[in-house]
Amino acid sequence: IAAEQRAEKALTELQEEREEAEKARQKATELADRLSEMEARQSDRGMVLTLSDVLFDFDSATLKSGANKVVNEVSAFLKEFNDRTVQIEGFTDSIGSAAYNKDLSQRRADALKRALIETGIASNRITTIGYGEEYPVATNMNEAGRQQNRRVEIVISNQNGVVSQRTE
Repeated sequence: IAAEQRAEKALTELQEEREEAEKARQKATELADRLSEMEARQSDRGMVLTLSDVLFDFDSATLKSGANKVVNEVSAFLKEFNDRTVQIEGFTDSIGSAAYNKDLSQRRADALKRALIETGIASNRITTIGYGEEYPVATNMNEAGRQQNRRVEIVISNQNGVVSQRTE
């Protein structure tokens, strides 16, 4: 009888472990789907979400009015996947001095961090860095390109909760 009870207990534990593994697999699939919807791309550093809708006007660290939808989507994602941390990276176009642009890009990253904190995301899950005019995604020779370079990128950590530094 004791052997039967041990076998039943082991079987129950195995079933529970299988259910937990299936839940983890489903959550990972859901994570990938949600990030894909937000047009995130996988990198060595984690998932990178370039917020093309969260653009800044020239010489401004104020989020445009269209940013609310994206901020709310990112916030909902972070609330659901609360084991993840994010690094918000700010960028500018090339107009102005390098020192000024670095400061402006930091203020842009901080503006998005504040917006996420206002939606209930814990500040200790968010780091920010301003890269200034480094790492442009478009030419700075025309306004359309400069507008694309005025951006923020959110790097969502891998499961270890760490975002490694940018090297590219």
